[in-house]
Amino acid sequence: VLGGGAIYGGGSRCSAAFNVTKGGARYFVTAGHCTNISANWSASSGGSVVGVREGTSFPTNDYGIVRYTDGSSPAGTVDLYNGSTQDISSAANAVVGQAIKKSGSTTKVTSGTVTAVNVTVNYGDGPVYNMGRTTACSAGGDSGGAHFAGSVALGIHSGSSGCSGTAGSAIHQPVTKALSAYGVTVYL
Repeated sequence: VLGGGAIYGGGSRCSAAFNVTKGGARYFVTAGHCTNISANWSASSGGSVVGVREGTSFPTNDYGIVRYTDGSSPAGTVDLYNGSTQDISSAANAVVGQAIKKSGSTTKVTSGTVTAVNVTVNYGDGPVYNMGRTTACSAGGDSGGAHFAGSVALGIHSGSSGCSGTAGSAIHQPVTKALSAYGVTVYL
């Protein structure tokens, strides 16, 4: 699975954000409201399990981590859905005004600008805090996908208000919080 690629669990489709590593083991981070649904994740609908949930945090946060159990060593890249990929070499927090791209399994790659940080969002399951808001278009199934700027990982896609003109917004969980929570790092 690459960043932005489809993942399936518990009858739901989400997206992976970034492949990460700790002590030689490989994982991917995704949205916590996805990892709350299922412990086992596949790369295709009804396909064999590629990874197992090791942690999940939602609400308050919206991140989770899945450990690859299929023996694969996936590249630490994000799928650009045009035959190429984006290397990810570091992680940072988004800043207002920053240009950003989102990769997810529904709307593929979309672009936007960071409009706010430290936002509190409530999807109905309880609040999530310290989120980033962007103008990138997104839709259901993009959840867990990658928000990035060049080679810098910024966020895990959390939710959106759709793709309606300039009103579209994509909310992300800052990825740095997930990386520090699980002691993992992005890799080339």
